[in-house]
Amino acid sequence: MPDLKRSDYLVDMEYEPGLSYADILRLAAKREEKAFKLYNDFSEKTGNEAHKKLFQALSQEEAKHKLKLETMLDDNMADKGLVFTVRRALAKISDENKCALSPCGIL
Repeated sequence: MPDLKRSDYLVDMEYEPGLSYADILRLAAKREEKAFKLYNDFSEKTGNEAHKKLFQALSQEEAKHKLKLETMLDDNMADKGLVFTVRRALAKISDENKCALSPCGIL
């Protein structure tokens, strides 16, 4: 299961009325991450093979939910123009620092 790892870099949040759509997605993704870890830990600690399979299946379901939420968050940010690629960011940094990076202007 792919993992965008967006929630790995988010701080814990509490729900409160008036949260933005993006904040609700962040909150939900973080909760799915925690549920995934919980079921994964249970699967590693149980000695019962049937329980292990159950917890692994549950953790995979949580991973699917997390991926969906993180994809929705990325789409929302892209719609607002808040997402740009690493390549574009590096190109921008390079352009802004040409003199610092290359005294001869080779870069």
